Amino acid sequence: MSLLQGGDAGEDGAGIRCGRGASPRLNQNCITGNRALGRDARGGGIACLDGANPVIANNRIEGNEATEGGGIYVGKRRGWASSPAIAANMIVRNVARGGGGGVAVAFGSEPHLVENIIAWNLARGGGGGLLVQRSTPRIAENVVWANVD
Repeated sequence: MSLLQGGDAGEDGAGIRCGRGASPRLNQNCITGNRALGRDARGGGIACLDGANPVIANNRIEGNEATEGGGIYVGKRRGWASSPAIAANMIVRNVARGGGGGVAVAFGSEPHLVENIIAWNLARGGGGGLLVQRSTPRIAENVVWANVD
């Protein structure tokens, strides 16, 4: 398992940023302690932007912080919405100053969220575990538990 820790960015994706159609496979990583805290920064752990469609599977995404999407943010800045596959992850103890402590999905994105554990996340602007805005994600067989907003 790879450790991606301590990223500090004033913009999107302090841990990992996938943009402009990128589609990597992010598997069996520990993504922790990353901070994307600029005025409009998104995705403390992972940001999927502008047509990025990675496979995010079997990761531990923990203790990250962002303005939106403390653990994972799926959306766009310019260009196309993103549609990653997000499966079998532990998305825990992340914080969003705005919305989506665990996961935030916005701007017409269509991610597939399957068999994740989304727990103990905090969002000060709503959606402690999961925030969906103007999007149509596929959500199946997740445990969303003990999140706070």
